[in-house]
Amino acid sequence: MTMQGPEFRKIPIIPSKDELLSVIPTAVPVNKVGLRYTSVLEYLETHFRLLREDFINPLRQGIKQYINRQGGYFAEVRIYSNVELKGVRFTLNGIENKVSFVAEKVRNKTREINWEQSKRLMFGSLLCMSRDNFQTITWATVAGRKELAQNMVDLRLLDGSDLDASSKYVMVESAAAYFEAYSHVLKSLQREDMENIPFKSHLISLEKHVKEPAYLSQRAEGDRYDFSSAFPGGTKEFGQFKFHILQDWPEWNSTLDSSQVAALKHALTKNLALIQGPPGTGKTFVGMLIVKLLLANLKREATKTGHFSTAEDVPDLFGPVLIVCYTNHALDQFLEGVFRSEKNVIRIGGRSKNKQLDGRNLQTLVQLARENRDVQGAYVRKAVAARDDRRRLEAEIRRCVDELNLPYVSETLLHGVATEDQITNLFYLGRTSALAGKKVVEAWLEAENLRYVDVPARRVEQVANRYVVLDDEVEAADLHDQTVNVPREEGRRTQGLAAPGGGGWVHVQTRRRSRPVEAVEQQQDPVVNNAHRDEVPLELLVDYPDVWSLPLRERKRLHEYWLDEIHANAQKELTRFKQEYEAACIECKAADSEVQLSLLRRAKVIGMTTTAAARLHDILVALKPEIVVVEEAAEVLESHILACISPYTKHLILIGDHLQLRPSVATFRLAQRHKLDVSMFERLVQSGVEHTILKTQRRMKPCIAKLISSIYPQLRNHPSVLEYEDVKGVKSSLFFLDHNAPEEAGHEAGSKVNLAEAKLVVELCSYLLKQEAYAPGDITILTMYKGQVQEISRRLKDRFQCRRVTGRPLGPEAENSEATDSWMPRVSSVDDFQGEENDIILLSLVRSNLVPGKEDEGTIGFLKTGNRVCVALSRARKGLYIFGNAQLLALKSPLWKGILHGLHQDGLMGSKLVLCCQNHPGVETSVQHPEDFLQVGDGGCSRPCEYQLECGHACPRRCHPESHDTFICPKMCLKPYDGCTHRCVKSCHGREDPACPPCKEPVLKTLPTCGHEQSVPCSTDPAKLTCRSPCKKLLSCGHACPEPCGLPCAKSCRQVVHKELPCGHATKMMCPQDPRTFSCLKPCRDILPDCEHRCEGTCGKCKQGTEHIPCQRPCKRDLFCGHQCKARCSASCPPCSEPCQKRCLHSRCAAICGAPCKQCLEPCSWNCRHFSCTLLCCEICQRPRCDRPCTKRLVCGHPCIGLCGEPCPSACRVCQPGTFDAITQLTLEECESSDRFVELLDCGHIFEVTGLDQWMDMDDSAETSSKAIVLKFCPACKTPVRKSFRYANVVKKKLHQIELVKMKVYGHEQTRAGMAMLSRKEYRQAFQIFAEVIKNQPGNFEAHLGMAQALCGLKEFGYAVTHLRFIAKRSSLAADIRSLPVPRLKRPYTPVPSSLDLSFVAAPSRSLTIQALIQWGSALTSLTEFSDAVRLCEIVLKHDSTNGSAKRLKEMAEKRLTHQVVEAVSAEFSARGHWYQCPNGHVYVVGECGGPMQTSQCPDCGSIIGGEHHQSAAGNTHSTIDGSDHALYSDHTGIGNLRI
Repeated sequence: MTMQGPEFRKIPIIPSKDELLSVIPTAVPVNKVGLRYTSVLEYLETHFRLLREDFINPLRQGIKQYINRQGGYFAEVRIYSNVELKGVRFTLNGIENKVSFVAEKVRNKTREINWEQSKRLMFGSLLCMSRDNFQTITWATVAGRKELAQNMVDLRLLDGSDLDASSKYVMVESAAAYFEAYSHVLKSLQREDMENIPFKSHLISLEKHVKEPAYLSQRAEGDRYDFSSAFPGGTKEFGQFKFHILQDWPEWNSTLDSSQVAALKHALTKNLALIQGPPGTGKTFVGMLIVKLLLANLKREATKTGHFSTAEDVPDLFGPVLIVCYTNHALDQFLEGVFRSEKNVIRIGGRSKNKQLDGRNLQTLVQLARENRDVQGAYVRKAVAARDDRRRLEAEIRRCVDELNLPYVSETLLHGVATEDQITNLFYLGRTSALAGKKVVEAWLEAENLRYVDVPARRVEQVANRYVVLDDEVEAADLHDQTVNVPREEGRRTQGLAAPGGGGWVHVQTRRRSRPVEAVEQQQDPVVNNAHRDEVPLELLVDYPDVWSLPLRERKRLHEYWLDEIHANAQKELTRFKQEYEAACIECKAADSEVQLSLLRRAKVIGMTTTAAARLHDILVALKPEIVVVEEAAEVLESHILACISPYTKHLILIGDHLQLRPSVATFRLAQRHKLDVSMFERLVQSGVEHTILKTQRRMKPCIAKLISSIYPQLRNHPSVLEYEDVKGVKSSLFFLDHNAPEEAGHEAGSKVNLAEAKLVVELCSYLLKQEAYAPGDITILTMYKGQVQEISRRLKDRFQCRRVTGRPLGPEAENSEATDSWMPRVSSVDDFQGEENDIILLSLVRSNLVPGKEDEGTIGFLKTGNRVCVALSRARKGLYIFGNAQLLALKSPLWKGILHGLHQDGLMGSKLVLCCQNHPGVETSVQHPEDFLQVGDGGCSRPCEYQLECGHACPRRCHPESHDTFICPKMCLKPYDGCTHRCVKSCHGREDPACPPCKEPVLKTLPTCGHEQSVPCSTDPAKLTCRSPCKKLLSCGHACPEPCGLPCAKSCRQVVHKELPCGHATKMMCPQDPRTFSCLKPCRDILPDCEHRCEGTCGKCKQGTEHIPCQRPCKRDLFCGHQCKARCSASCPPCSEPCQKRCLHSRCAAICGAPCKQCLEPCSWNCRHFSCTLLCCEICQRPRCDRPCTKRLVCGHPCIGLCGEPCPSACRVCQPGTFDAITQLTLEECESSDRFVELLDCGHIFEVTGLDQWMDMDDSAETSSKAIVLKFCPACKTPVRKSFRYANVVKKKLHQIELVKMKVYGHEQTRAGMAMLSRKEYRQAFQIFAEVIKNQPGNFEAHLGMAQALCGLKEFGYAVTHLRFIAKRSSLAADIRSLPVPRLKRPYTPVPSSLDLSFVAAPSRSLTIQALIQWGSALTSLTEFSDAVRLCEIVLKHDSTNGSAKRLKEMAEKRLTHQVVEAVSAEFSARGHWYQCPNGHVYVVGECGGPMQTSQCPDCGSIIGGEHHQSAAGNTHSTIDGSDHALYSDHTGIGNLRI
């Protein structure tokens, strides 16, 4: 084909519809193997077009097959049908869409798809979606696959496309091409800087001679390298182990062979190094050694942080060493080796399974840097700004989505869509309770009619002569939450996003119209339905102001227009915001990339896969790595390696083996005809570019290595492989088991299975594990086909799970493990096992399709490829067992023919595998079929084991290699006991306890204490037994003793007897129980006098009917508000918890029914042209009723029949003459033409005004004989009248009376709640509750007491006293407390406003007053006012002499008062000892010298106190109240010896 030069950079990665469905074959170039490219552009364009065609072709072929309805099995693609949008989510990577799907049936499907192991819908896979048989196409990639088991997948749409929630799509996925790997590489190839790729002379011109790396000439030491870090032994041999690498190398003692040393020299001295490593030659080891030497000898550039070098150093390298591998497993293995000598390693990618590298993962380091703030501030600020912008846009998108989901228009969104007159008419004139709780727009769309008119004074000028409908305030947000869908045009659907669900998803809803408009219209009011039958042009409706007067059809058409306009505006904004959101996500990722780059610049080694290298090409260019090491280079497409290098790369080391696996491609034609599967490594080697080969293998036993000798004729065996032991249990370590069992088609595309071969493999694997020499990890099962992998894995799980359950041994590593990988051998495809090895390999070749007489028709598929055969035969170290059809292989492959010929000559091939017993060396067993392994079921042979166990028994199993150390003998012991004729019947216990347990055989023995016989175990001593025979003694009551013979007789009888109770009922009870203390259990069933319910207690609980238990039935009493009480019948009725029904023309009460209502403070709306009210809505109106006729006209054009200033009745005297008046019992037609009518707004009934005035003004006593407070109600339907202009004063008076009752009831309930909080010490919450109660009920003395207790708990004792004093001043004890002082407060405080009239409030009870006085005294003691506290206690005791609380408080206050006086008096003396006490214990003080000089009388008891001549009077003694031990005037002080 003709190359287009730079134009290929403009080709989109994603194909167009025409390109995808084109019938003309796409022309693609051929990879030039052995030929030179003419230019870099030709080179890049060739690989770009080949790679792009490779992922497009499977999709193209599969979609063509689907469109043409060819049916059958889709080999190239996977089809998913019924794909529907379920939700969207906002993530850092952009907007994700969750879809549901139905997967196409799998060929020969017997089981459900195992999504955990399946490679369907992998992250990053490209999906082609269409809803119209691919006439239009939507592209997406897989963004999340956690819910695949529920048939849900997360997608990221490409190119700004959207999914329609109302449509179902078909989704196509390529079965072979993984788009994530393609897209990044293709984008890299299109970059302009790729023209400056290094090594052009070799990649383009195929120059064979390779120069040394350019950086060697820049080093201070030139090409002189220090090898001591990699070869410590060389230091001892040479001293300073340094030499010039470009010259001849010295020889030294090391474990390296000559080819490995040559490879090492080649890698260090060539800027493009090619190292071919056949299987087992240690190419990974050599690669790690190369990196170790490079790191030890090349200095990095100085960093700002000085992390690796100082500024004085001259750098040899700019940027870290980049290590690239094709697979994650190879990358982990390589980096683990590097990590042993260099810790400054960073691994990019989250699929690492190596725990040593967990802490060196880039994402982990980024998180730690953020937590430790080890990131530059500029990066952080940029990241935070990008994140905030993304969150803002997310909120805007959600708002737009809410508007798209709007079923009804809202007042807010109508601005700019509808006229202001329309908005005013629809919402301000459409709020009324007469709409039965419906929202305004919903009622408008259901053809609700306005049945009355009201024009508030503040809006008269705006809506004069229009209807005003009063209803609940409707917020725009309420309309967003509606689930009822507006009827739309037939077939019309709207999509929207509901509230966020689990995981942050916003779920998509699809709404469809349930019935046509005509069906709805037929159910509406015939008057409305008949009006304006001709369709009005939409242009007139758009500006029509009186929307409530429109018929139903026009209302729906107008609403549809409004909604379409709102949706159109929202859709425009949504598109813009989504684009901005995607851009913000790119900014977020760019900010994160800068943070990552700052960390990567500090690393010495960076490792990643080829896919990650292509994805992060920008970061690689910024890092400028000069050395790139590519492991598994022969498995990597040339374009992938191109994406890993940059113009700054100076040294490229490719390590691989092109004779093993080639790069995998999706289109076989491109590999065969266009040589796409030829890697850069292979192309350069075949073109003769300098390379080196490793020639000594250290993996395989020589017999196994011989299998690949035709592929690697120069390969030599290292001496270490000659020492491998033979595989135990099998005659030979290598064998080809020949069979002709037919293959079958697998479940996946192009896959094959061979059931008989799978059984043989599983049986041999199980047999080898029984040899006890091998753990499950020592054996690997390989096969060429994924279908066979799944089949063998399933059979292995069944086999080994059974062994785990039965407790059979699995191997030394598997006994204590729960992980499947450790207790079951690994099963893998050959391709996935490249680069790995194991001790024993079981190889299942699967293919067996020879038909007798038609040998030419057979095929071997992958087995024809020498590269795969090479890998398959070179994975085993010690043992290799191959299962396959030798005749088919020899016919179809010369390679296999030669291999099989060699095996046949060596006797290592046949139809039977010979097994040998480890215990009986001469015994051999031949197996050909799976059932033959039953002969060696225990891993040995068919002979008995015959091993004598420690217990003396012979091992009962067949011959087995396993040790007997843990074997438990299953036989019976049967040893004879000493002293009896019985034998031990316990299971063999020779290992655990050689001594047999005591004999348990039951025998009859006579007890010496009582002579009874009893059956006991043989070894039991009868003298130690307790006789269990019944006791024959009688108790004092005459009943037999219930205890056994060997125990003391019972102290109380346990016999159940019938006894008569004092109440006259008979019942069962224990013999010693006194009937007088027994509570009779017979149901009471008496009629309770208070509620007339039957008592649910018992005779005993109700004390024989004299004191019934509280009634537990529901109360159901009618409360003053009209609702029924829901509390227990016996409890006090609490405040009503129903929603309050109180409402006026302005608003409704939002509290519960039992709570006090807030007063409406809006201006009164009762105004007309004759009278007006200037008061507030809650006050009694001062204007009279207006009896003049209304001058307005109704919608029908006829005059209104109502009164001036009142809402116009909805009935017309002409149009509805049959409207009935329940009071006059007349219709409008029968009434006089001068009669005027009033419509009650609460129910809509119409009455003649004279009769209704009399009804409303009638005294309550005329309506009901009870004293209940009842609102006036409609004479026709009994609906309470709450909203009315004309009768507003009647309603307000009733409501005022109800409020007084509600405040009292609610206050008591709140007071109880506050008291409960006090018991829990929740003082602040209790304070708030009591404050609210006192505000509404100043005379609630219980609340004042609770408030005082709360204030004491808050340490505000002075304020508490004011409330307690308030209670006492209004009690019968007010005179007693008048002399008590008022506490001094920091700020003025009164319990209730002084201006409040409390004359109507009853005085507090005596018990409440006593509680208040005691609380008052307690507060005074806290304020150290002890004398006043004592006086309060004396007042309490005066009226309640037995009050213990007052006595205890008085005693405590007196003690503290005494101590207070003592401290005050003692402060006046210089020494202690002035205090004395009278004969009755009352204390007094003696001044001056402390000795009494005169007598007096005790003021408390009248006794003689004092004394004369410093001698105390009789009975008076010294008091220690001041802490002194003796009197001041005494012999102890010396003053007593003085005679004055």
